[in-house]
Amino acid sequence: MIPAVWPPVSFALSACGTRVLWRYATSRGLYDRPNDRSSHTVLTPRLGGIAVAVATLVGWTGVTASADTAVAPAMHIALGGAVAALVGLVDDLRDVSPPVKLAGEILAASVPLLLWYPALTFVAQLIVAVWLLSYLNFFNFMDGSDGLAGGVAVLTALGLWVLAIEVRAESAQWMALVTAAAAAGFLVFNFPPASMFMGDTGSLFLGYTLGVLAVAVWLAGASIVSTGLILSPFIFDAGFTLAVRVSNREAIWRAHRSHLYQRLLRSGASHLRVAALYWCWSFVSIVLGYAWSHSSIQARPWLALLSLIPGSVLFVYVRRRERQTVQQGAIEVG
Repeated sequence: MIPAVWPPVSFALSACGTRVLWRYATSRGLYDRPNDRSSHTVLTPRLGGIAVAVATLVGWTGVTASADTAVAPAMHIALGGAVAALVGLVDDLRDVSPPVKLAGEILAASVPLLLWYPALTFVAQLIVAVWLLSYLNFFNFMDGSDGLAGGVAVLTALGLWVLAIEVRAESAQWMALVTAAAAAGFLVFNFPPASMFMGDTGSLFLGYTLGVLAVAVWLAGASIVSTGLILSPFIFDAGFTLAVRVSNREAIWRAHRSHLYQRLLRSGASHLRVAALYWCWSFVSIVLGYAWSHSSIQARPWLALLSLIPGSVLFVYVRRRERQTVQQGAIEVG
């Protein structure tokens, strides 16, 4: 079977699997219940991430068996992804404690380094492990609005696919394309208004997957800046929010609602508008990442400056909507 068959197979498995899981979750009462930190107001099933993970892992197995690619790295990456998905699934079903969850995430981030690329120096392994652990959680933090994380996952995976083609990393090409297809299959049910959430199973798995594929493309010869730009929307939002909370001396390990997308939702923006803004941001970041790999040294400072504009514009837009909300509230009270 040729490798090109597997992305459509992964899309179909993800979409059909999400539908099956929706029926199972609704029959068993496995809902994401709204609370004071939620961005949704109705009971919504949350196990869609199982379908994404299974469809992706099946697709990865298929393309490595079909193509003349490096099978061992793909399987080692898949093992780490399975660990990440399992950690998320346990948390979805039982709400595990933060230390236990973190231990599982560290294990997932360590698997590809220990098995896939042990030739890296200790310092390089440590840096990559911290990166994987960070982006895995960044993605998890950003999965809080209909269609946002799922749509950005599709675009980010496609962006990494383009870079993988550039550096002729065949295994990473197919793995990125399969990931995009599986995320798109889930997005059918997560498109605003969502009928299914991916839960931590999906967000931890996709965060791990995109983070490790970025490393794979970088190790194959792509610019680390190009890969970073493609993943920059969630890095910017999560990093900016973390910096603000630290400056305000807040306990950063406590749940909150201060991400830019959460503030947008509280200001009255619809889930579709929020998702569309981040999809556009992701698309611009992919273009900039691709442009960086083909630009001259003289042009790169300008590209770096341009990369800050979408996040800055979004922040200004959020502050404007927040001020309008306060003013309208004051008028209504008055």
